[in-house]
Amino acid sequence: QLLEEGRAQRNCVGGYASRVAGGKVFIYRVLRPERATLSLRLAADGGWEIQQLLRACNQKVSPATAMAVQRWLANESVSI
Repeated sequence: QLLEEGRAQRNCVGGYASRVAGGKVFIYRVLRPERATLSLRLAADGGWEIQQLLRACNQKVSPATAMAVQRWLANESVSI
């Protein structure tokens, strides 16, 4: 699925398999309000932080997408 996401979004997320398997990174497919890829990484304090949130070809997301992701993380009690 990581390889598929990387191909679909034309990014390097397919190469994150070992980090995901090691539990240090989580990758999410964002579908709304625009298509993007989200990576969360384990921070030094043991919490999670947004590593990247980008559209296809590593383009910046809109403010609406950034806010939607922040709300989703807050609703899921993920402190970032």
